[in-house]
Amino acid sequence: MRFLRPKNKPTSPTSLSVSAQTSEFTAEGFTVRVIRSARRKRTVSARLINWRTIEVRAPSDLPADELERVVTRLVSQVRAKQAHQRARLDEPALLERARELNRRYFGGKLQWRSISYVANQHKRWGSCSPQQGTLRLSERLREVPLWVLDYVLMHELAHLLEPRHNAAFWVLVNRYPKSERARGYLMALQLDDSEAPEDNA
Repeated sequence: MRFLRPKNKPTSPTSLSVSAQTSEFTAEGFTVRVIRSARRKRTVSARLINWRTIEVRAPSDLPADELERVVTRLVSQVRAKQAHQRARLDEPALLERARELNRRYFGGKLQWRSISYVANQHKRWGSCSPQQGTLRLSERLREVPLWVLDYVLMHELAHLLEPRHNAAFWVLVNRYPKSERARGYLMALQLDDSEAPEDNA
């Protein structure tokens, strides 16, 4: 793994005393954004921006070879964590999560025929056909945090009672306490949940 040539970012008037450099490269299918800053003295931190972008912050004086070793390790850890999550999110596990949401937020009253992942949903996260009792979720949801997956499940489960995106529907969805946070996550991925209302896959 080799870092790309750093790209200097404009500095705001309030941070002229702080030098920072940003570089990006790809590793194991991720875009890794490395931000070096004179403000950071010792530690290297990392966070997952979305399921394909990792942001790493490091001291500006950290040797390149040491930084590369740290970043390689962090990327491997994220990859392993995602692989473990995908293993837990096969369709039987997805069904179990839906049952738990049904029990907790709908009193166990909802009924459906099938819940499955599909690979042909590129512009929306999920769909529900209330008359057929089928719920379909995008394969991409295997990569998102579990609380985001639960929100999309909650969204589609609510359609079994309310096919339209009316006020009653959003009352049901917002029973899930992380609804607003999950919508923000989806919006950050430029796939705003409010744009995914078509219910027949």
